Amino acid sequence: MIRAIVVLAILLRFSTPMVAQQASWVWVNPYPTGAQINQLYFKSPMEGFLLGNTGTLMKTTDAGNTWRQTGTAPTISSMKMFFATPLVGYAIGMGQFSGSFLLRTSNGGNTWADQALPSFRTPRDIFFLNASAGWIVGEDGLVLQTTDGGATWQDRSIVGTSPPSFYFVRFSSVSDGIALGRSFAFSPAFTVGRSSDGGNTWALQTSGLQNFMSTADQLPGNLIVSAGTGGLIIRSVDLGQNWSFPMGLPTGDLAAMDFQDSLLGIAVGSLGRVSRTTNGGLAWNEILAGISHPLTSVQFVSRDSVLAGGSGTGFPSIGPAILLSTDGGLIWTNKARSIEEQFQVTAISLHGRGRCWIAGDRFIYGTADTGLTWRQLRSTTNDVFRDVLAMDSLNGVAVGSRLGQGLILRTTNAGNPWLAQTFGNTPSFYRVAFPSPDTGYAVGESGVIVKTTNRGQSWFSLTSGTTNSLLSMKFITTETGWVASGNAVLRTTNGGQTWTTHPASQDPIQAISFPTSSTGYAAAFSSLYKTTDGGLSWSTLLFSQFGIQDIAFTDANKGWIIAFDGVSSTSNGGSTWTNESPPTGVSRFGLLPGEEIWAGGGSTSVMRSVGGTVVGVSEKPSRVIPNAFSLKQNYPNPFNPTTMIVYEIPRATRVVLTVFDILGREVTRLVDEVKPPGSYQATWDAAGLASGTYFYRLEAGEFNEVKHLLLLK
Repeated sequence: MIRAIVVLAILLRFSTPMVAQQASWVWVNPYPTGAQINQLYFKSPMEGFLLGNTGTLMKTTDAGNTWRQTGTAPTISSMKMFFATPLVGYAIGMGQFSGSFLLRTSNGGNTWADQALPSFRTPRDIFFLNASAGWIVGEDGLVLQTTDGGATWQDRSIVGTSPPSFYFVRFSSVSDGIALGRSFAFSPAFTVGRSSDGGNTWALQTSGLQNFMSTADQLPGNLIVSAGTGGLIIRSVDLGQNWSFPMGLPTGDLAAMDFQDSLLGIAVGSLGRVSRTTNGGLAWNEILAGISHPLTSVQFVSRDSVLAGGSGTGFPSIGPAILLSTDGGLIWTNKARSIEEQFQVTAISLHGRGRCWIAGDRFIYGTADTGLTWRQLRSTTNDVFRDVLAMDSLNGVAVGSRLGQGLILRTTNAGNPWLAQTFGNTPSFYRVAFPSPDTGYAVGESGVIVKTTNRGQSWFSLTSGTTNSLLSMKFITTETGWVASGNAVLRTTNGGQTWTTHPASQDPIQAISFPTSSTGYAAAFSSLYKTTDGGLSWSTLLFSQFGIQDIAFTDANKGWIIAFDGVSSTSNGGSTWTNESPPTGVSRFGLLPGEEIWAGGGSTSVMRSVGGTVVGVSEKPSRVIPNAFSLKQNYPNPFNPTTMIVYEIPRATRVVLTVFDILGREVTRLVDEVKPPGSYQATWDAAGLASGTYFYRLEAGEFNEVKHLLLLK
């Protein structure tokens, strides 16, 4: 299909009209997402959308350089969209629990309404001839028809013992249409369906072709090209009556194709395969895209500009691919980014806003710009890292194991070099904590606890009174701390000279968090506990999820938990919990109290919260309702290090206030939520950033404005 305007969105099925919901967590690595990418669609060379699994809907307004999450649909497994007009669009898909769904927008995708479909079979393609006439096709003979712009749908599905499963539908008039699919009577068979009465009835034509065809495009006239498994591409010049096999076919499975005109086309598929034709599909040449990611989407944005997208399947994945070609598909660059090494992030330590060290397996990495760039701080063959603590940009400690012995590393120059100490009394250390610059503790297997009072230059052993593996630790002063030991919590108030044991759970405790000296939380695999007397006694909290990985509290009431169902938060001390993120593979928190919380996990995944903590901004609304949207110039300007940004919104709407550097890279997102009408004052603290020109952008409904500001230090 040759597209003039294409848009992509992903939203969870609801029974009432809805607004795309704010995501509380965004990806830092890989960027822009660690979820599987299903499709990329661009309305213009600058404005586009990314669709993925686990509720991923992202938008770019700068040609894919930066992305922001605009909606969530945690159970969506597949999706396709078609816009009948620039404002009216439809989205089809399958939810893990909700079955098939259809969403409709009449404002270009700002809001969506859920419309019931008269079938639960999986939809695969949607097409509108005009604003009124549309069709949906899919698995098990699914055919749905509308003549009133999607307000109602008539079920025209093909019935029988083995109805075809369609993956493509087009109509040239309100009566004449074609659908491509496959049947499975005795063996797979390529099937062409034709209708001459608007989709009410279908005449089916099958062939002996057994390849699993999955994508197609219709060119001007009667030309159709389809592709599928094994790199097979077939071509018809008479609307599917007869098919031929072009020359120079790819060698791998193909998942998507798009033609810019009757001659130039691109097909993409497994292992980063890109094939190109310049003669309407008669012959194909393979293009080296330089990646091995499975590609699932391709689209011509203009004659020369082509975008292709995809990623590894599920979690962990090999990272995203957002490929851009500016020469018609000959040379490609990946606009997505990710740390090259893939490992399980077992520790994440924040030492300032946007400043983080991560560790896992044999690697330690650091970022000072919220993941825009990462620097390798340690790579080794014999060491396995379990925890890392960044005191600042230069000083840090990492613990783990080396060849069966406990290992503690320290650096005073951001990893150049690391000074190592090994301990034969434990196979591995699991956690490290420094309640002061001089005093630190490390815990590990066999009940081992060691302590330093000289910034890690030397360590001495403490007596824990147990041989359990010590998996979690928290110190709030140099004297007072807690350690998870089996189903109990060890407590010291004298710097580890003595420890008392306080049973908390029937199962082994995996994580503890003490935001105050009296209030603490402990988590086992499927249970959660709380203390209000410093760990002397524990009570059970109601928590419906299982598979708890980690917990983190910034004060006695506000906290987060990672479980199999994703990340949840509480603001009332664990009495109730709200899911903030679907499962994304993260398993370990990193907390900068009162400012930021990040999480890391499998496949070097790193995420950060943008909805649960205040990140370098304070806001004060006024009671006066403005007459129009406006973004004021910041004051003071120039500034150091804080400045005030005032904006006005006349009605309730989603507000995104973002700061970018001079290269267009997102520095921080100050606001990202639905706000009531009013005049707002946001104060941005740019401490830790370099002097220079920055830009701030306000997006609110249809309003979009950018201004610059100058940081001078």
